[in-house]
Amino acid sequence: MNYIREASEYLKNYRNLKIAHENLVDEVIKLKADLSGYKAINYSDMPHGTSIVPDDTICNLMFRLDKTKEQLAENKKALARIEKSLSQLTDEERKVLEAYYVDELSDVEATQKLHMSRATFYRVKGKAIRTLAVQLFGIKVIG
Repeated sequence: MNYIREASEYLKNYRNLKIAHENLVDEVIKLKADLSGYKAINYSDMPHGTSIVPDDTICNLMFRLDKTKEQLAENKKALARIEKSLSQLTDEERKVLEAYYVDELSDVEATQKLHMSRATFYRVKGKAIRTLAVQLFGIKVIG
């Protein structure tokens, strides 16, 4: 496994993960609202002796809500890992990675924005992405 490439992919998808987080939160709110629109089934006036099957719509909504909450939790973990790792980098390293991966600037645009030479940009980017890979994936990166 190429951990440097994996760390790059994490950063390339960081913005998308943030958008996904917002969408998942919205979906949880929507599903909860949909579920709150259903009234409880009154069984007291039901005939006895027959089995009552709950409404499929309610079951499906509850299932979707559970799955969406699971996805939201996984997404939160991924975002937290990236954000924690980024916070451990130097200010210069973080700015280089954010400019290149998160803001999706070309190397020329990033060097102009950060007021640094291309050689410095690549040196800082290389060091930062290696550090990030170790922070995200551990000792396997070094070996």
